Amino acid sequence: MKDKYDAKTIRVLIDRYLSIEWCRNNNVVPVSVYLSKEEWENLKKDPNINIKPDTLNIAICNYAFLGSIALEIKEKITDLKVEFLELSQQEINKIIDEATNQEVISEDQIRNDQSWQIHLNRLNTFGNSKYGGVMYYMGSKGGIYTLSADGTRNYKY
Repeated sequence: MKDKYDAKTIRVLIDRYLSIEWCRNNNVVPVSVYLSKEEWENLKKDPNINIKPDTLNIAICNYAFLGSIALEIKEKITDLKVEFLELSQQEINKIIDEATNQEVISEDQIRNDQSWQIHLNRLNTFGNSKYGGVMYYMGSKGGIYTLSADGTRNYKY
């Protein structure tokens, strides 16, 4: 079986748990294995395959570096088990690049969503705005971010 990384799914995982900037800075990326229903049924029968739907696999380019970021990952991802796999830095960068190019919300949806436009206007005017129950902030260079419990900026756009 050949692993296929779905860029749109990876983008959703990055946006939900980490951030594009954090992944690039730490040479890590959450990945998922894309499986058809038939492949999933066959894998469940094989006791040697260890893919679990409640586990998030994170690719890292150097296991030695894991000690310095493991606690931060554990704090960010609380609803899933986390397992690590090793990929080259070039592979990780390629996956992040492909995920970055994915539109999580289509441009038409953004343009036609009045509440989103109001949210962006508040961000531009006041530097912060709550949207969908989440407080967003605008950085000095125009980046939009949320704050984690420990005060870390998680850039979204």
